[in-house]
Amino acid sequence: MIGSWAAKAMLSFIVFEWVVQLGWKGNGTYSYASNYVSDLGAVHCDDIGNPARYVCSPSFAAMDLALIFIGVNVVVAACLITSPVLWIAAHAGDLDDAYKALRRDKTDGKIRMQPTGFAKATTTIIRWSLAVTGLAIFAIGVFPEDYPNAGHTIGIHDPAVVILSLGIFVTLVSIGVLWFRRTDASLGFSDWPSSLAYRDC
Repeated sequence: MIGSWAAKAMLSFIVFEWVVQLGWKGNGTYSYASNYVSDLGAVHCDDIGNPARYVCSPSFAAMDLALIFIGVNVVVAACLITSPVLWIAAHAGDLDDAYKALRRDKTDGKIRMQPTGFAKATTTIIRWSLAVTGLAIFAIGVFPEDYPNAGHTIGIHDPAVVILSLGIFVTLVSIGVLWFRRTDASLGFSDWPSSLAYRDC
């Protein structure tokens, strides 16, 4: 239950980003295409980066607190997510078979899902990469892009952004590998012939 709500809390990022950008006072309007999310958390109104760009986010505290909140929830979700959860998500057919067996009174009344060693190992990678991702998001909130002073962008913030990107990449690839083995796969969100889908027989 706690892990589920922690995972859902991550969606609050969309709301916070939209609300905070309404108060944007930097050059022009805030652009999702040309501005960094970190610009919304910058403490000072000043030129930042090279080439310099003027950033000014009066509601920076809300954005930074949101990032801290989301980072904590990502870590909590990483600690509580289990192999069976990811296993069932990728093996809906197995879960359906288990329910059918239960209805046929061929079990002792309990549904048992047994993740393979591969699933357990992949889940471990996912949990660690999620935890690292959460810590990076937390660090980005605690140390804004202009920390400790305006115009200074080399510090904890920049490595945290790199770690965040790597963490997200590893997590998504790991989930994709886990699910691809038993779930009809589509690449580029385009339907592929079912004959190309990988399945365990």
